[in-house]
Amino acid sequence: MVLNADDTDFAADLFRVGAAKLLRRKAGELTCRHAHDASGRLKMRFGGLEVPEEAVVSVMIDGELVCEVLVHDGRGEFEMRSRRGDHLPDLAAGQVIEIHFEKQALLRGTVRSE
Repeated sequence: MVLNADDTDFAADLFRVGAAKLLRRKAGELTCRHAHDASGRLKMRFGGLEVPEEAVVSVMIDGELVCEVLVHDGRGEFEMRSRRGDHLPDLAAGQVIEIHFEKQALLRGTVRSE
């Protein structure tokens, strides 16, 4: 797919907070596309969370709540689409994405341009 000059893609890999850098494994990812026609999609999947079944976790970008996600079997996912009327957060390289449970960060990643 060829991107127009105004199209912007972002991504972030999520890792467990506190894991040693040499031993850490990717536990989730975020992808986002803002197209020149003002359409866009934000998608996130994550797993390996040690939280109670059907717990609700918060997705934060630079400390601001983006949405809450229900967790099943330690995994969660969500998708936002501007064409459905969802409000996509503005993203920029260097922003920090976190998954929180009871105000404690469990996963963290940094947004990068694709």
